[in-house]
Amino acid sequence: MNKKIISKPKKEQSAGISADIRVGKDVSGNVVVGDNNVVSNTIIQSAPAPETHPALGSIPPFYADTYVHRGKIEDEVRAALRKGGASAIVGLHAPGGTGKTELAARIAQEVKDGKSDFENVLWVDVNEKSSQEVLDEALRKCGLQLQPSAGEADKKAELHYFLSKRKLLIIFDDVRANASPGLKELLPPAPCAALITSRIQQMAGIKQEFALDHMQPEQARELFVNSLGEDVVKAEEEMVYKLAERCKHNPLALEIASRRIRQAVGSSANPIAKYFYKVEKRFEALKMDGDERWNLTAVFDTSYNDLNETEQGYFRALAVFAPTGFSPNAAARVWNVDEEQAGDILSRFQNLSLVMRVKGDIERFRLHDLLDEYAAPKLNGAGEQEKTESALAEWLINLFEEHDTVDVSNAPEVGLEFANLAKTAEWAIAHRKGGLLALLATKPRNWLYNYFRELNEWLNWLQSSLKLGINDEDKEGKQLKANVLQAIGDVQQFRDERDAALESYNEALKLFKAVGAKLGEANVRKAIGDVQQFRKENDAALESYNEALKLFKAVGAKLGEANVLAALCRLSLSSGNLETAEKQLDSVIAMRRQIGDIYSEGADYGNFAIALLNLGNKAKAKGYALKARDAFEKIGEPTVLKQIDGLIAACDE
Repeated sequence: MNKKIISKPKKEQSAGISADIRVGKDVSGNVVVGDNNVVSNTIIQSAPAPETHPALGSIPPFYADTYVHRGKIEDEVRAALRKGGASAIVGLHAPGGTGKTELAARIAQEVKDGKSDFENVLWVDVNEKSSQEVLDEALRKCGLQLQPSAGEADKKAELHYFLSKRKLLIIFDDVRANASPGLKELLPPAPCAALITSRIQQMAGIKQEFALDHMQPEQARELFVNSLGEDVVKAEEEMVYKLAERCKHNPLALEIASRRIRQAVGSSANPIAKYFYKVEKRFEALKMDGDERWNLTAVFDTSYNDLNETEQGYFRALAVFAPTGFSPNAAARVWNVDEEQAGDILSRFQNLSLVMRVKGDIERFRLHDLLDEYAAPKLNGAGEQEKTESALAEWLINLFEEHDTVDVSNAPEVGLEFANLAKTAEWAIAHRKGGLLALLATKPRNWLYNYFRELNEWLNWLQSSLKLGINDEDKEGKQLKANVLQAIGDVQQFRDERDAALESYNEALKLFKAVGAKLGEANVRKAIGDVQQFRKENDAALESYNEALKLFKAVGAKLGEANVLAALCRLSLSSGNLETAEKQLDSVIAMRRQIGDIYSEGADYGNFAIALLNLGNKAKAKGYALKARDAFEKIGEPTVLKQIDGLIAACDE
């Protein structure tokens, strides 16, 4: 038997022999040609290459020109995926525009570049697809063809069998509501790993979740340098950071901004500043024409359009709140639902990356960065702004009326509402609502004077309410106007504008007396006495305080009565009657404790210490300053405690 190794093509020589036989690689076993002629015995063959499909390894193009590493979270996602096995089912969630897809694409590219242990990448762009459509796309990309009659169970089994024989990184990108319920059954077995990007949190089957946040300032700067060059960035360094802050360090917003600026580099001076002023007041300017990927409004529309009509209304209404956040109770009021239902809505919005918890011990939420600006024109466009703003204003007025006394130990949530108060007041000014503005500026009087201390803003609201007009034709209107004048006097007195303060108080006094408002009259007489005491007009001050005390007792206003007694105590001290003053102070503190006014107790001790320090009695001053500190520590007042510590230090000098 002849043995030949066929090494090149031969033309047909006889019947039964192939006309053209090619052997390009080593083969294993006997090669039979024609009439059972054995052409070759065993020749060692290399193992066949595993079957692959052209769609495996395909990933979307990068959106950003150059990539900025996202720091610790990016390293943690990579580490979680490297673990392999069932534990390597990783979720990456965040609102639109924060760079979820971009991060996933960079990790996928590393796999393609051979920089990881994974053989390849299976990328499925989910978007609006259902879980069944996601399954079909995964099968197609893996090159798996089943009979048309194959059911869903057969398809899942075939996909899982295919994946179990390989070590792939599977990325399900932009999972939305349609696919999320059925995604768990598509998650791969070991040794594969999966990375799921979504705006939805808490999906079934995900072992580890990571929340992708905004960029850090230096990461934002790096992005601008990558796009514009170091020289352009250095020329407007400060403006770069201002623009990044205006964009809330959102990666997509920053990328859009850098591209818009790049259009003007070389043809315009200060291109970064010019774009900043354009985008400063117009959220809609964060877009590039011609590509919806570079339009932040369009990106946010994806989340908004996934909501039903009722939910869209709830989302729009949240635009009335300040970026500092809101309580569930406030949301319930503007939504006109009970607080339990509001909690359920907020939980859903949190899971959809629309709202986030505000850090702190008190339950508060806020819209994710830039979503408040996105929601505002939708609220206005739906014709709902007037109703929603009015509901918030009413809630704030009732809140401060209920908690008239400054006590952050019993009502800590009230101390967090200045930003919402300010935003609502500005809306009232813009819409020329003088009466509403007056209520917003006077109901929180004690908080504004003793706690918030934003006196310039407060004075602006008060004066603006008078300019816009308060309907003072009836008793209620006159009293409201008197409250405004009294509050203006309070600010003026705090600013040492004593003559102006007296003028405001006297105008308020006329109105209070005209309508028979004894409580208002008492408060003004006490305030006038404070001015007189400051001016060392002690006899006049004593007369004013005594008139105020009679009125407070007549209407049963214990708080006002305590305030007057505290003022009389300081008057005795300034007159040199230390023993009398200390006895009066003991009576005042007893009354404070009776009505539960811990804040004023601390203030009384602190003011008494200041008066003693001014008289040169440092030893006694320190003792009362320490008592003030004890009181403020009970209610957790870090700002005031810092002032008291300064007072104690002054006593030690």
